[in-house]
Amino acid sequence: MESGNPSTVSRLFLNSGVVLEGLFSPWSASHGVLILCRHRGCKIVLAEYVRGEVEENLLALFASDSRLADEIIDTYDRLLRLLKPEAVPQPTKEQIDQHAICSVIKLTCQCSSSPCWHVPIGF
Repeated sequence: MESGNPSTVSRLFLNSGVVLEGLFSPWSASHGVLILCRHRGCKIVLAEYVRGEVEENLLALFASDSRLADEIIDTYDRLLRLLKPEAVPQPTKEQIDQHAICSVIKLTCQCSSSPCWHVPIGF
């Protein structure tokens, strides 16, 4: 983001916890972030890895209730269409091999996307 340029929108890298909490907790800070991005106050940067995590968690949470699962997946799909997140591809094997811990996949995506801010679940 260029300093002093008001037309430049901040880019926020969200982890799966922020997306999930924003979907389910209407009075949370995470929900506020999604609303801000919906109104183009900032742009979401969403790694393919994080998107996959969200989808896996949604399916696992609602595996026993297919009707509710369909409703939640539709809501998530509508959210993605409204937010139009900037996609970050999966990191290469070489990028991952340079690091020893699992969560580095998300960090590598975050760093390669150069967001203005990273918004974890615990503000």
